[in-house]
Formats: sequence, C-alpha cells, structure tokens
Amino acid sequence: IVAEVADEGRGIPLQHQARIFEPFGLLNSDDPASNYRLDEGSTGLGLSISRELAHVMQGELKLVSREIGSCFRLEVPAETWEVPTEKRVDDDTANQVPKWDGSGTSVLLAEDNNINVMYAVALLKKWNVEVDVASDGLEALKLLKRRQYDVILLDVQMPNLDGLETLRRIRAQDKSAQSDSQRVFMVTAFADSDTRDAATLAGASGFLAKPFSPLELLSVLTTSS
Repeated sequence: IVAEVADEGRGIPLQHQARIFEPFGLLNSDDPASNYRLDEGSTGLGLSISRELAHVMQGELKLVSREIGSCFRLEVPAETWEVPTEKRVDDDTANQVPKWDGSGTSVLLAEDNNINVMYAVALLKKWNVEVDVASDGLEALKLLKRRQYDVILLDVQMPNLDGLETLRRIRAQDKSAQSDSQRVFMVTAFADSDTRDAATLAGASGFLAKPFSPLELLSVLTTSS
C-alpha cells in the first residue's frame, strides 16, 4: 500500500532533509531572513513518531524529492506484519519490532496523546500484551483500584492529574496496602534533571524517553523489578 501527501509550498531545503525525521528535528534558523522559522508550540516529534508508526507496520515513511513543494510517501506491506528476515537497507535495527511473546503480561498505559497511544498499543498487542489505556492520572488510579498491572507507563504531562502526582498516589496506595511496589515507568519527551529527580524521589522504577523505539519499550517490559 502506498499513500502520498504532497503540497506546492516552499519545500524543504536539501541540507535539512536528512534531519526532519529525527526527534526534535525542527527547521529553525538564527538568520532573520530565513523562511524556515520555529513554529510556536511545535516539538519536532510529529514526523519522528509517524515514521515509528510506519516501522511498527513494517513499512516506511520517506520524503520524496520534488522541484516544488514537499511529498511524503508512506509504504506499508499489505500481506504481513512479520519481522523481515532480510537486513534492512538502512540497517536501522533499533526500529524493527523484536519477536517476543508477552502473553500473560499486563500493562497500564496512561497517555493523553492519541498518536502516542496508537503507537504503544500497536506494539503491545503485537507482543500479545494485555493493555488498558487511561487518558489521565485520575482515570489511571480508577483502573488501579480494580486490579494490579505488571508494568505501568505514566506520561509525565497529562491533564487533570499529571504523571508525578499519579506516581506519588500509587506509591502511597502500595504502602497503605502493604503490597509489593508496582513497576512504574515515567514516559516523557522532556526528561530534565529536575523531573527525573522528582520522579526518582517519588518512587519511579525508571524512565522511557519519547519517541521510544520498539526495542526500548521491550526493554522496559522485560526488566526485572
């Protein structure tokens, strides 16, 4: 399956094309005369996450050279999602989906971004992992009252109740119930030292930086508590 999205705008200069798929790969310039300025509120993660989603489906998202404007092409195999046995052309093994049977493993994913949810759930279901999704910390706590999970993935920045406060309440519940601490990993694109220190103090089991590769997510799932 091939899908293309094209425009006839100003295009992307050749010298910038190699980095637009990198995390935080913003087209920015200190030159006041440049047409390529940083859009307010942009994180530079959209194309990186989109390519990760394509890789989950064993496909590819690429920029096709044009004289005018830009053209992005999505190519997805129509018959199979199996991991290819041949070596990828770009040898980008980190973005291939490793084989693993996670049957019997349960995950609670607390994330308010639909694209991030789609990406993570696609990977987890491919590994036969049971996953429940919460759109914020309050919903996550409600789900935790019903059952425990093998792994909890908490986005740091969520509406209503953020990841750090959710983590604190989870640890308080663990202590009150005198139960073993659940494995809670903080997921964030902005893992500054203050956030990491606060999360570690609150009892985080570890961190997962956005955008994460399939191998990085698998490492979290298979790490011993």
